[in-house]
Amino acid sequence: MTTESRQRRFISARCGGKTYNPTFRMCCGGTIQVRSGIRPACCGTRAYDASFRICCGGTVQVRSGIRPACCGTRAYDASFRICCGGTVQVRSGIRPACCGTQAYDASFRICCGGTVQVRSGIRPACCGTQAYDASFRMCCGESRQRRFISARCGGTTYNPTFRMCCGGTIQVRSGIRPACCGTQAYDPNFRICCGGTVQDRSGIKPACCGTQAYNANFRICCGGIVKFRC
Repeated sequence: MTTESRQRRFISARCGGKTYNPTFRMCCGGTIQVRSGIRPACCGTRAYDASFRICCGGTVQVRSGIRPACCGTRAYDASFRICCGGTVQVRSGIRPACCGTQAYDASFRICCGGTVQVRSGIRPACCGTQAYDASFRMCCGESRQRRFISARCGGTTYNPTFRMCCGGTIQVRSGIRPACCGTQAYDPNFRICCGGTVQDRSGIKPACCGTQAYNANFRICCGGIVKFRC
């Protein structure tokens, strides 16, 4: 057997113009390093064992906790902390979130323009740095205004939640069942519309005779005149 055949065979590789044995060494950023540990890996030009350490922003840090993670060049445990804007903060609440470099619980608070505000109402939203309930208010520019559904009546805009349009005239909604009688608003639970005029409901069976209201249990309308029943 020749001297050449007796030499140990190995798989060769190149790193930065140099030959090395990848069984025992590794190439990290053009630099040959010794392979170390169970899970050898590279962090820039450095070699490290990924079983016990972590590469954060080009620096090797000790793996921390159950869920090791990086925040810039710092290592932290993501089970108990959160990375906010490059700073490590304590995780808080049910739905931890970030607002700039500040940590907060998104279940009860909201991030508005980089500031943490209390969540307000059914549909929390932001208006600049202020929080508001979008169910009842709206954001105009950066100011909060009361929200209402608009309608038109005789060329004028009104809020149908509190007012109503009667014959082209805006009237205040009144009572449980507001209705119109010509240009007047009234509550049919207590009044009746007779010939375009509002009258008080009379008796159990209120009815109209022209513009006059009467109780149909005891009276009758004959030719526009209310008479007693015979």
